[in-house]
Amino acid sequence: MLDKLGIIGAGNIGGVLAQEASRRRLARTIAVVDIMPPDVAKGKSLDIAEGAPVLHFDGRFEAGKSYDVLAGAQLVINTAGVPRRPKPDGTLPTREELLQTNLKITDAVAAGIKANCPNATIISIANPLDAIVYRLNQVLKPAPGKLFGMAGVLDSARYRFFVAEKSGVSVESVEALVLGGHGDDMVPVRSCCRVAGIPVQFFLDDARPARAPPAARS
Repeated sequence: MLDKLGIIGAGNIGGVLAQEASRRRLARTIAVVDIMPPDVAKGKSLDIAEGAPVLHFDGRFEAGKSYDVLAGAQLVINTAGVPRRPKPDGTLPTREELLQTNLKITDAVAAGIKANCPNATIISIANPLDAIVYRLNQVLKPAPGKLFGMAGVLDSARYRFFVAEKSGVSVESVEALVLGGHGDDMVPVRSCCRVAGIPVQFFLDDARPARAPPAARS
């Protein structure tokens, strides 16, 4: 168990992370920072703490709009960034179109980490992921093994879910892997996709949504 875990951004992802980290007893103290008014970080942290008796955990929160709540954190998870919202024409901007705004946010995140917990290990899940992690690496210059980007697990989980749904099996029976950037260029590796150890083409193909696996040999 960590003494202190920091979470930057108290939006949908940051809020879920704060609750799950508490429920799973990953840290004695969880620090949540978000610059959004009136004080999103404090509000969400209080909601989670008040639900602790129902979820059966004891958690201590430090929260606010200032990065100084991260002081002493051993691990920091960065979720900060502007989400994709529909344009006037109804289309969604690409993650790359949000890059300039999110890079400015990332510079503030890096400054907050450097000032308050410069030795922390950092996991960044903000988008566009590769560019944000590269910027953090440029500014913080962390030691090897101290900065990570996380996206592939989510894409692979989504792949597993859709294969399981179409195959009519439990997600626990599906193995799947997605490579590449978290966006339109990601590649589902079909040769690595199996259902209960059987190649996925015996369950799904281009002609029909599902079919039974081959009969077992005696």
